[in-house]
Amino acid sequence: MQRFVVTFLSFIILSCSSERATRSHIDTSSNPSDTDAKSFAADTINSSVDSSNVKINGNGNGTGSADTSDYDSEHILQRLEQARQHYLLALASQEAGDSLNCGTEFETAIQILNELSEYSRIDSSKEYLDLSKSLIEDYEKYIAQIDSLGPDASVYALREKLNQVVERGDTTGLKIPRFEIKGTQVPLPFNEYVERATAFFMGRGRHYMERWLYLSGKYCPMMTRIFREEGTPGELVYLAMPESGLRTDARSWARAVGLWQFMKGTGAMYGLRVNWWIDERRDFEKSTRAAARHLKDLYGELNDWNLVLGAYNAGAGRIFRAMRRSGASDYWEMRKHLPRQTRNYIPQYIAVARIVLNPQKHGFTNIPMADSLAFDVVEINDCIDLRVLAKCALTTVDTLQDLNPELLRWCTPPGVTGYRFRIPLGRKAAFLISYAQIPAEQKKDWAIHTVKRGETVSSIARRYGLAASLLKDLNNIHSDRRLSVGTVIALPLPKDIADSKVPYNYSPEIRGMNFGSIKSYAASDHINKAKLRHAKREVKQPKGKEKLVYHVKRGDTIGHIAEWYGVRASDIRNWNDIYYGSYIHAGQAIAIWVLASKTKLLKRVDSMEFSEKQSMTKGDLAEAAQAEEGKTRTKSSSTEWIQHAVKYGETLEKIAKIYEVSTSDLKQWNNLRSSRITIGQTLEIYDKPEERVKLIAAPAKIHAAPPVKTSSTGIFSPTHKVKKGESIYIIARMYGVDVQKFKNYNSLRRNKILVGQVLKIPMKTD
Repeated sequence: MQRFVVTFLSFIILSCSSERATRSHIDTSSNPSDTDAKSFAADTINSSVDSSNVKINGNGNGTGSADTSDYDSEHILQRLEQARQHYLLALASQEAGDSLNCGTEFETAIQILNELSEYSRIDSSKEYLDLSKSLIEDYEKYIAQIDSLGPDASVYALREKLNQVVERGDTTGLKIPRFEIKGTQVPLPFNEYVERATAFFMGRGRHYMERWLYLSGKYCPMMTRIFREEGTPGELVYLAMPESGLRTDARSWARAVGLWQFMKGTGAMYGLRVNWWIDERRDFEKSTRAAARHLKDLYGELNDWNLVLGAYNAGAGRIFRAMRRSGASDYWEMRKHLPRQTRNYIPQYIAVARIVLNPQKHGFTNIPMADSLAFDVVEINDCIDLRVLAKCALTTVDTLQDLNPELLRWCTPPGVTGYRFRIPLGRKAAFLISYAQIPAEQKKDWAIHTVKRGETVSSIARRYGLAASLLKDLNNIHSDRRLSVGTVIALPLPKDIADSKVPYNYSPEIRGMNFGSIKSYAASDHINKAKLRHAKREVKQPKGKEKLVYHVKRGDTIGHIAEWYGVRASDIRNWNDIYYGSYIHAGQAIAIWVLASKTKLLKRVDSMEFSEKQSMTKGDLAEAAQAEEGKTRTKSSSTEWIQHAVKYGETLEKIAKIYEVSTSDLKQWNNLRSSRITIGQTLEIYDKPEERVKLIAAPAKIHAAPPVKTSSTGIFSPTHKVKKGESIYIIARMYGVDVQKFKNYNSLRRNKILVGQVLKIPMKTD
């Protein structure tokens, strides 16, 4: 439904949506909540809070939420599976020695997860979080093993490589200039860490620095002006280079966005709004001013620019904690108490700043510079297609998107007047003449409504004063049935609402940092031990491990099994080729690879009662089993009743489906008069161990390549689906087979293969 809405809106507004114009591939939407339509028309754009209503279940069992539309649930499962398949291909390419394809597959998988991150509550999905963590961990390990990155590697892969370079880089063969830089407020010293980072940019990473020097001509004059107006040191504008590579559309693995890599929460503190129509973290002027203010606020508290840089990277809380633990306030003294990324972040910035301030001394001569930003600003009072505005400005949609990168859709935002829109310099007079002649039918305002539980087309139409038949036609709805929760409905605003637009708020509330609460947290000894155990846990891979087999019991989930054995859920999926969107059932044998030293202890998990396993906290199972080793443990007698603690997002219907019982039985067993249950409530359920348990409904289709056998996954599929850019040679090398043998096995007389073609992979014994 969401995909249709976006497509249909594009068609309605002069068929205006091109592939370039519609930027976001994942449609989250503004939620009108209980406000009336008139206030929502304004709040849609002026609110700094993302009010999208897409939900993902956080129970770790691989299910889609009941609060997510059917399309969203299926789409998320498909994309997770596609990311996992690219992940497997990356591992296969790594083992085949194909570093170029390996990096491409890793980046593709991460890009898919970044797109999924647009769903507002994706962070509650343990499967998404586990796959993201596993993928990034293995990518970081791969980066550590290679000498150089490919030309298409992201700035975040570059930053990880720099972390390694600063720790143990090689400066052999490079003449690195050593000199003192004077006249800057931020100290730019030369030491062994800065030397290693500088050597990287003068050598293997030279193409990155050349690109940044070119783009500095476009952005740095504007940044320098804004930093000067805010009273922030001008040399800090070069921080945007290692942060984002000077790209307004940059998105990190942690979902920071824009030139200055603001997270949504921090950006909101400095007035950067994010909703379905705009993301002001991408606005080069607004985000730069927010960055200048944020850096200045940090300096007002820390009074040291090196510590400010560390806080910008890792948060002020980590800096306060490192100061407390080290007993020092000098960055170079407390460096070892900081996370690896943060302790190497400052030398990276210093190296970049030293090079940009003195490019010729570092061997960067005759580097072309991009033209600086130059534009006129006009005020737009209507929601208008960018293609129409491009004609008025005698330019292209691409140019308008480059000048207005905060716009996420095909048009200017609805419900407001006075939106400041950038057009090429010198086109203002011509634009205003053409703009005044735009017909009224080309000026349309829209609202986005996210369906809540119990809503119908008729109830939504009544709420907004529209005809139900109109909503059905616009949104391709063919029945009066209840709509799925989370479905996006496009609403053409009535004339009385459209005429009551509000001025765009260019002075939102700036809250800034609350250092009191940050200091209080950093001063405490509170540490999330579960997270530390998870972070320190070894990556479970078959090499050097032993195989155990676990037989699925009724009520088990992949998340449970991963927790009991201390492995990653994504690894369990990879080891057993369990697709996102597939079934597991009672009695199914699951392969688990564990350290040989833990095999004896963890063998016991398969025979333990569910309550015994659940009583263990993550990472404590082996230790608890070891403490009991040598003692006689009598297996508790089988009970006919089990207890289920209600979790966030669960309903009585969902729990009944999990245990394959009826809701009426649940009510009778627990003396419930209604279907209402609360988080933490314990339900008594009559146990029927012989029944299968269905974890999740399989999506209709999952278009993903079959999995690959590697020493990391321990699985094999005999076919491969050809992707764009692949050749017979690439595929044969990926699977470690002879090219001619590969051709003969598939009866290929020529080297030509087609995208989508399914090829058989010969076994080593074939």
